Amino acid sequence: MNTIVVSSNNLREPSELPRSKSWAARFLILASLSKAEKKIHFLSSSQDTKDLLASLMAIGLKIESFKSFITIKNSFPACEIKSPERIKIDVGEGGTTIRFLIPLLSLGRNQYELIFSPSMLIRPMDDLYKTLKKLGVRVDQTDQGVVIQGPIETSLNEVEIDASLSSQFASAFAMINTIINLKMKYKNLVNSKKYFELTEKAIDIVTLEDNLYVPVDYSGIGYIIAYSFLNHNNLIRDIGKPDYFQTDIQLVNILNSIGGELEFKENTLFIPKRKKIKSGFDVDGSQCLDLIPTLAFVASFVDQTSIIRNISGLIDKESDRLKELLNILKYFSVKHDFNHDTLVIHGQTDYDKINVDYRTSWDHRMVMCVTLFTKMHGGGRLEPYTCVKKSFPNFFDIF
Repeated sequence: MNTIVVSSNNLREPSELPRSKSWAARFLILASLSKAEKKIHFLSSSQDTKDLLASLMAIGLKIESFKSFITIKNSFPACEIKSPERIKIDVGEGGTTIRFLIPLLSLGRNQYELIFSPSMLIRPMDDLYKTLKKLGVRVDQTDQGVVIQGPIETSLNEVEIDASLSSQFASAFAMINTIINLKMKYKNLVNSKKYFELTEKAIDIVTLEDNLYVPVDYSGIGYIIAYSFLNHNNLIRDIGKPDYFQTDIQLVNILNSIGGELEFKENTLFIPKRKKIKSGFDVDGSQCLDLIPTLAFVASFVDQTSIIRNISGLIDKESDRLKELLNILKYFSVKHDFNHDTLVIHGQTDYDKINVDYRTSWDHRMVMCVTLFTKMHGGGRLEPYTCVKKSFPNFFDIF
């Protein structure tokens, strides 16, 4: 039984802050392409990062692990040993992991069969496959995932990548292009454009540095920030310098814009409990899709009206997060309207305590979102809960 009981107690101080799996994935791919030996410090302990690390070792990369860093000793595709048999790799459910790994494997000559999780099988991948096929890569979809065989044809003058469904498609090709030097044209780079800028920064760092440092994950600590803002003073120590390449750091600015007094100072983020909320917020959700459930939580418990626009990108995540978020708001009696891709939340500070017993989808972000609502309403039972290991393994040690 995958059920946990959540209390209404204040948060525990984290013994270990989650590290960014977005940075970790980019550093791993770029270091795997580099001829120079690279060290990656403070690698994320998320399941997605572990799956990518295992996949890289399965294709011949020599990776040594130490207490606080790993070293990647060789590079792909140079490390590839010709295999007469198809190489099968179980890649899990990480969208970033899989979308980055497939173009990397397309640089090699072996035949690779990637086994997806059931949830990943229904996520959009066609635009990625179409581009690879134009580059001469064999791409065969199967009931369990996909079969890939390169190498990429590098004689094309220009390659167009459609990023309308995911900026990860553009990021993946930008990274492999550091060694194949094609002329890339990125089309419809709208949703989560900030993540592509993060990729460009990661490329610059790996080009210049041999020691790569993974910053804290603002997607993860956003749950700590949001709950503390509404309930009790808190501080997050050892947070490092603010990382403005992570789109979810916007939460700090959004909370301050409505009356918060959050402050970075001396390697610590200070989070005073809310005082006077002077207004709701109005944000473009397409630029911070992972942050939307957390923003909806905050909006539900301030006595103002808030607006989150352009949120249809939630549909094609690990679950249909749009549908699940609307279900959560309904269950907890949050006044809201959803029309034309815009969610309007009429928050209130006067709400009933209830005995929560909620089952959400197998989606780490929705589980963490429901946890916030559950604590606000006095605690209760929720399931499933172990899927949080995908991004934030020690989440329930804190909550």
